[in-house]
Amino acid sequence: MHRRVFLSALALACAPAQRPVSATTTSTGSAIDSVVLERTVCFGTCPAYRLSLTRTGLVRFVSRNPGDTISAVDSVPAATADSIRSWAERAGFFALPDSIDNGAPLCPDFATDHPTIILSIYGRPTKRVHYYTGCYLRSDHTTHPVLESLARLASRIDSATQARRWIHPARRR
Repeated sequence: MHRRVFLSALALACAPAQRPVSATTTSTGSAIDSVVLERTVCFGTCPAYRLSLTRTGLVRFVSRNPGDTISAVDSVPAATADSIRSWAERAGFFALPDSIDNGAPLCPDFATDHPTIILSIYGRPTKRVHYYTGCYLRSDHTTHPVLESLARLASRIDSATQARRWIHPARRR
């Protein structure tokens, strides 16, 4: 009995501290700390970059195009994080598998040379999805509707953070 009490006390002492409820809490009780959107290079001129947004509205952009040195910091309204959280919920983002690429159930047909979208939402809960955009349902390039929603979510994040001003196509390889 003493051993169980000791182990219970030890578990409580070692447990991580509870985070305070943030101002960015939705009606379901979930909170968002930050969002990170990354797009990778492809064999064409796909823009590659990393875009992050904090719950306070701080936006950071870093180009990952070969040879580019573009980086920027700006801000958007803090409510933008709440909007992204709502969009992500409607898009089914939190129910997606962590990785969507060749061989995954959402990717029975695969085309090469496409970019990848990596979308991470940190908070309660934290979710990261790694999506290779060359995933198709069939050889006619039909995409699963949930993947179309994920691509639209990424585009909405670009739009909400006004990232277009920094996004430039990569130079041809």
